[in-house]
Formats: sequence, C-alpha cells, structure tokens
Amino acid sequence: MGLVKLDDDLLAHYTALAGSAPVAGYLERQLTRFKDYPLGGRVVVLTSADLQALDKRLGLGQIQSAAALVAKVKDYAKVTLGTVEIELTASQKAEIVDRAAKQGKTPESIVQDLVAQLQESLFNGIPTR
Repeated sequence: MGLVKLDDDLLAHYTALAGSAPVAGYLERQLTRFKDYPLGGRVVVLTSADLQALDKRLGLGQIQSAAALVAKVKDYAKVTLGTVEIELTASQKAEIVDRAAKQGKTPESIVQDLVAQLQESLFNGIPTR
C-alpha cells in the first residue's frame, strides 16, 4: 500500500471508526468503495436510515445499486396508460401524495381515481360523425 497523508483529526476519526481493526485496512476498504467514481464527481452517500426510508416509500426490497434506485424513482414518478407515460413533476407527485394523505388513501388509489375520471370523460368531448 502506498502512503496516504491524513490530517490528524481525520486520522483520529477513522481510527475510532476502525475500532480494533488496523486503520490502514479500514481506509483501503473505504477508498475501494469509491474507486469507480471520478475525483471531484458528485456522490450521494445515504445512511441506513435513509435507505430504509426509500425502501419503504418506493416499495423496494433492499436497494442494491444506483441503477435500481433510479429505475424505481422513474417508475414512481409517472403514470402509465398502456404505452403512454404521463411524466409527473416533483410538485405534481407531492400533490398526489398530499391529496392521498388528506383523504386517507394511498397515492396509488388517488391515481386510480384520476384514471377512472379520465376514462369517464375521455369520449364525452369527442364529436361523433
């Protein structure tokens, strides 16, 4: 292993985290976790509590990858009718969640209500020949 110079406070922090394990091995594992990310690149680190909250909100099992999380968020933020997708903005999604909470319903049931309203009115405004 090459030499890495750390500030004394940072070294003390990682030494405390490593516990009885050698701090060099702990640091190597930490750095290995981020080896595929460019230096200075944007990385979002989530705590276990954050991941559990996302699991609960998105109906996931355990989040295993960034790609899986992105896919679930995309699925969660749209309504699909056959092959037509209605993309929702964050504020529209928040409005659905808010309406659901006020009505004691799930967001899914609010969307189902909206789809039912759409189905009822879909052909009312279309002139027949």
